Amino acid sequence: MSRRSILMAGLTIIMIVFAFIIMVSIKDVNTTTQLTALVLSDEQKIYPWYNEKEECFYYFIPSYADLSGSFFALDKNKEAIIDGEVYSVNKEIDNLVYNTEYLMDYNNKQSKIIFAKSENVSTMYVTTATGSMKAVLQSKNHKELTKITVVDKNGKIDTAKTDSYIKGRGNTTWTYEKKPFSVIFSMPESILGMKQSSKWVLLANARDYSGIRNAIVFDTAKKVGMDDTSEYAFVDLYLNGEYYGLYTLCQAADTFYERSEVDQDDSYLFSADFKTRLSNTNYVIRVENDRSIIDVRSPEQLGYEEKKETQQIISRIEDAIAEGGSALKSVIDIDSWTKKYLIDEIFENCDASLSSSYFYSCTKAGSTKVYGGPIWDYDRILGNTHCYLGDAANPECIFAGHDYRILWYSKLNSDPYFHSMVITSFENDFIPVLQALLDGGISNYSKDIFSAKKNDDIRWNIDSSEEYEELAGFLSRRLSFLKRIWLDNEDFVEIGYYIPDDAHSYIRASLPRGASVSSNPDCFALFDQKYKWYIEDTNEEYNFDSAVYDNVTLTRVEVSLVDRILSFAKKNRDLISILVSIVGLFSVPFALRFSLLFSKGVAKQK
Repeated sequence: MSRRSILMAGLTIIMIVFAFIIMVSIKDVNTTTQLTALVLSDEQKIYPWYNEKEECFYYFIPSYADLSGSFFALDKNKEAIIDGEVYSVNKEIDNLVYNTEYLMDYNNKQSKIIFAKSENVSTMYVTTATGSMKAVLQSKNHKELTKITVVDKNGKIDTAKTDSYIKGRGNTTWTYEKKPFSVIFSMPESILGMKQSSKWVLLANARDYSGIRNAIVFDTAKKVGMDDTSEYAFVDLYLNGEYYGLYTLCQAADTFYERSEVDQDDSYLFSADFKTRLSNTNYVIRVENDRSIIDVRSPEQLGYEEKKETQQIISRIEDAIAEGGSALKSVIDIDSWTKKYLIDEIFENCDASLSSSYFYSCTKAGSTKVYGGPIWDYDRILGNTHCYLGDAANPECIFAGHDYRILWYSKLNSDPYFHSMVITSFENDFIPVLQALLDGGISNYSKDIFSAKKNDDIRWNIDSSEEYEELAGFLSRRLSFLKRIWLDNEDFVEIGYYIPDDAHSYIRASLPRGASVSSNPDCFALFDQKYKWYIEDTNEEYNFDSAVYDNVTLTRVEVSLVDRILSFAKKNRDLISILVSIVGLFSVPFALRFSLLFSKGVAKQK
């Protein structure tokens, strides 16, 4: 056997083993447990979830349900005993309270159990035809035939459909343990009073511990007049009877035409996305700066003439932006693009104009305008520290409008008319809505989902208790900064740096002209001291104590541990001298003692 054949055989074995490990590690959500299921009063069956950390089983009770009228799913010859009370088949539960730990004897085993009650949110039950979710969890593109039942928070059945499919969705979000899903119907359906859509999305918000960031942005967009924004509702999700957490149910962005006056047969939907996601695209018009792409999302199938038209639309936009003024107004819808930019800028959307960023042409006629929106994907906003953010952790910078992004935000802002519209909309449309969020709106979101979020925290082992205060604090500082720079016309300069090998990440902060980086702790924290910092295109090391009068871009070189120790010693000579003196002072007795013992040893040898 040749060396090449041996190598290929070895690689094949490794791949098989790796695939087996992945398959074994994926657990079906409806696994057999030590304990019996609970049958609710509407005959929905829910299974207990085992908390390994607490060594306790949780029965997560939906908002509309109650323990009274529920019973354990027991065979005729079996029983469950809870604190001395015997429960046999069909015996309704009585005198048990929520969030209290009980001991349950079942199948000759004793287990700790807790009944945890949700409140104020609707419930979605997804029951797959196979009774399993394993194939869906293994492959994002696998579709599973399902029965969908949605019950509102008052116990009324809102939706009951059997002509639907569930599948995975998302990119980075799909890699998390708590996964997002799409629910696809054969025909557009209305759920919980929301407008019809043939595709609904279950946002897991795994990267957003507050669970409300998408909701805040959707509501803000609606209030400022972005009518094509998805509607949403919070739901407790049960997959084949097992509680899977609190989700945000909303219409998919790419089916916005089903709830608006836009004709699907007479429009194009475009999106920007990362180049790494080329495999998920329909028709890529081009790649921007080797980092992002512009893709035609709808229609999915394009003929030669349609491909040519989509390329012409992009060219028209860029020509109009370059010309500015009346040309700009004749090609793009200024109002929707202004508000789309403000949503991304105000909330510091990490993916602004880089990923999941949509715009559309209302008709396929060459003279029609292009609209910004619908907006989508806002779990990575407002300083969310639970995912990689770059400078989005800093509320004092111009973020989405920077020129390293695509979709023309920077070029649009350089147009006097567009920029004036940004300022006007910010002051008249956005500030009242944002102030309302700070005056109790964020608190109201958290109160509405308090019990449901508490259950979700238990299920996914997270702590959201400090999220809402931090979110409000970040928004307050963000709003204050934007008022200063846009309304008060304060003079700021920018300092920042690109992250090597990460073309879409640029770390930066704004400082009042004449201030130093070291005088601003939040800004200074962006420049890790394990690096040496140099002014871009020069060999001059940057002094963070110096006043900043012009925009500065820095480059960084990692400093070795030895160099850091030497640098510390150089900067702290007085402290080092004192420490050396103290050590020397304390070492004198030991030196004398050692000298005396050494002398005695020499004398003995003589």
